[in-house]
Amino acid sequence: MKKDVSVIRLNQESDDRFNNKNVVVFEGFMDLLSFVEMKRFFKGDVLVMNSIALLNKTKEHLKNYSEIHLFLDNDQAGKVCKDEILKTFPKANDCSEIYSEHKDLNEFLIERIKKESEILHQKEQNEQQQNVQGFKRRR
Repeated sequence: MKKDVSVIRLNQESDDRFNNKNVVVFEGFMDLLSFVEMKRFFKGDVLVMNSIALLNKTKEHLKNYSEIHLFLDNDQAGKVCKDEILKTFPKANDCSEIYSEHKDLNEFLIERIKKESEILHQKEQNEQQQNVQGFKRRR
């Protein structure tokens, strides 16, 4: 089976691809799933390259859109791919600044969830400690 670019319409009523001029671009499905987790009500198309070797096919698909948002990996291959897309589509929006300290959007989301979980756990421990201290004072 041969890899190909995947284009998915999210939260749209119309099947007409050309009515939508908004697309977000990912290298792989894990980043797409992270995006959907973060932006559950996004309306538009998503394009998953599935391989940066499919860059030329990706650029052919992107010709159909006036608004392009790139969520490509921060590794060398992702940066080269991003630069190539920006040469062809200079108005495309590079969104990698959101997760600049991470390899990709998925790694960023995992780290964010871990931090939120740690904060919640610490808050619960503090509340338990305060409850125990309050109980001791009442005795």
